[in-house]
Amino acid sequence: MGQLKSTSITRSKNNRPNHPMAESVEDRLSQVKGLIRERRRLALAYRRSRNEIDRDHLERIDRELAEYNIDIPAIQQSVARRRT
Repeated sequence: MGQLKSTSITRSKNNRPNHPMAESVEDRLSQVKGLIRERRRLALAYRRSRNEIDRDHLERIDRELAEYNIDIPAIQQSVARRRT
């Protein structure tokens, strides 16, 4: 399999991901799956509570997923367009 491209997002010292990027493709895939599961759980909690802490966690996970070239807001917009 080919290597994943890195994004042009620059990280500041205070904006580093919580999980360092894995070396192998299989490990990266496992990390992405875990992040997506965590994001789904937090998104549900945020919809119920409208808690700012949950929103901050969602933003952090979105930044981590962007490291893997996964743009959650763009995916959500695409799904919303298909539903209409």
